[in-house]
Amino acid sequence: MRNFFITVLFLFFAQFIASAQGFYYGVIAGANLNNMKLDTEYHLNEDTERNPLSLGFHIGGFAEFMFNKNVGIQGDLYYSEYGSRFTNEFRDETGTFDSKSEIGTKDISLAIMFKWYLFKQHLAVDLGVQPSYCTKVRKYEENIIKIADFTMVSDSTFCLEKDIDFTPVTIAAIGGITWYIRENIFLSARYIFGLTNLFQKKTLNIDETTNDYHTEILSVLSKNRVIQFGFGWRL
Repeated sequence: MRNFFITVLFLFFAQFIASAQGFYYGVIAGANLNNMKLDTEYHLNEDTERNPLSLGFHIGGFAEFMFNKNVGIQGDLYYSEYGSRFTNEFRDETGTFDSKSEIGTKDISLAIMFKWYLFKQHLAVDLGVQPSYCTKVRKYEENIIKIADFTMVSDSTFCLEKDIDFTPVTIAAIGGITWYIRENIFLSARYIFGLTNLFQKKTLNIDETTNDYHTEILSVLSKNRVIQFGFGWRL
């Protein structure tokens, strides 16, 4: 049965490639401007909190099939780094408390996009989906407490555990445009909208009738919002 499905899949892609009227491949690289929406499991969520954009990058390759002059499909396979930064300031008559939290992720992503070409193939509208595999998540925390002349600073850096603190596989939707400066040189701008949560938390549930307990892994709100700019070259 497995060989049957592999054969059908191979024939499907063979027919897909045969029907394509043009084929391109190349490389792409650029910057990520990332903002992740998180719940109170990972930050304080107060009015004084700030959640600025974090800068990352991506680099990889792509292949593009064109069915006609106006319609094509493109697949990108690339390595990407994202990040989120949160700062919080609390002040009262006794002193101040400042906290900073930074989360960095390393992802391998496969973007699959349909392309609609406009203006004699100088511009393309891109729409698609992007499954990603997160290989590593690192978190940095810093707390500063100031009371009168006393100041205490504490910080720590640690990696989160896969399948317990985060789920490695996520899905996102993609929308954007590609401007072809020349036939083989282009600039792209995309918005990546996370559809699934990255982070998880472990909870302890107790049955009040039997006093038995068990742990459960629950998903928490943690969806990426990324503005991505890229520069590419194709053959």
